[in-house]
Amino acid sequence: MGCTGRKRKSGSSTESTAGYGDSIYWRPVVVVAMMLFIDGLGYCMSIAPQTRLFEDIVCRQYYKVDSNTPGGGPSEEMCKDPAVQDVVAELFGWQTFFDGIPGLILAMWFGVLADKQGRRRVFFLSVVGQVLGACWVLFISWLELPLKLVWLSSFFLVIGGGSTVTGAVAMMIITDASPEKYRSNIFFYAQAALIVAELIGPAIGSALMTNSLWLPLLLGLACTIITAILAGTIPETLPQGEVDSIESDREGLSEDLSLRITLKNLLRHVHKTLGFILRHRSVLFLVLTFLVVDFSRQSLGVLLQYLSTRYAIPIAKANLLLSFRAFAQLVTFVAILPVLDLFISKKLGFSARVKDFLLSRLSIVFIMICFAVLVLAPSIPVVVVGKHSTQHWRLEGVY
Repeated sequence: MGCTGRKRKSGSSTESTAGYGDSIYWRPVVVVAMMLFIDGLGYCMSIAPQTRLFEDIVCRQYYKVDSNTPGGGPSEEMCKDPAVQDVVAELFGWQTFFDGIPGLILAMWFGVLADKQGRRRVFFLSVVGQVLGACWVLFISWLELPLKLVWLSSFFLVIGGGSTVTGAVAMMIITDASPEKYRSNIFFYAQAALIVAELIGPAIGSALMTNSLWLPLLLGLACTIITAILAGTIPETLPQGEVDSIESDREGLSEDLSLRITLKNLLRHVHKTLGFILRHRSVLFLVLTFLVVDFSRQSLGVLLQYLSTRYAIPIAKANLLLSFRAFAQLVTFVAILPVLDLFISKKLGFSARVKDFLLSRLSIVFIMICFAVLVLAPSIPVVVVGKHSTQHWRLEGVY
């Protein structure tokens, strides 16, 4: 794309992207792409084993079978009893609800912190909260304590705001590091890194869970920990002028006074930003899409449970459908969307903002149609078609 790497400003403690014209600051972009790949790999590797583990625990409790019973307890077919599936669906449903609360309440607060204190700190905290939450879920499952205790894992997401904040700050970093004319393509390729993980993750998880449910779960946790390490080492991309302003405001102030001034500024910024969002309906709708995207990812466990139960197939096989879906997404993001992006901007002559807006609207139309196909699908082949077409075409480029 004719882009160059960026250099650290002389005498600066923070790497900035301001004032570099049309060049792309590749290092944070590459780190974000690596994080998307590793975190996505861990999540997609562990979602099916976690679903099966919950199902197995609930099933043994339902049939009153001890975990040490010879023969390994009830089969997966026996666990498709509606009474068992209702409990599993309740676990995932309420977990998704509780996981969304920290992001809903704290996303604005952490967004302001990212503007005031820097991207890296908030980015790191958001992933650390998810690591602790994942550890709690595995702890409850290992000891086979009442599974409703896994809902308490949502409390750990208060540390950083959860995946909603992680995704938002990742977009802030990419936006800082790339000029507007390249931004949508950067988002496409960053999304492609996640889709590659979604392509191979389910296959790895399905293969490993045939021998042990815990191996893919522990590997998934390791991937999340690696993601947290990367988040803590990513270069700061907050524009240098804003960093200098923050540092100069703190000079000569006591710690307590500095904290009070910082909190006052944060509250003022929250009020100002919230007022701007409420005054602009289009921005409000875009903000709400983050909640929908985050919910769609968290609901994959429910989707696997639905496919396995409705079409009478093991969860490990239902999980492979996610790989088929990811393959179609990869083709879309690597080939189709960049070409369509180039056609709209070069041939039709639309501006970058109008182009991104058109692509976003087109993606929403396809998603609506193909989710309807997925719901009404009478057989697995139709499910595959519906899942291939329900692309999560991101709206980040609109920003």
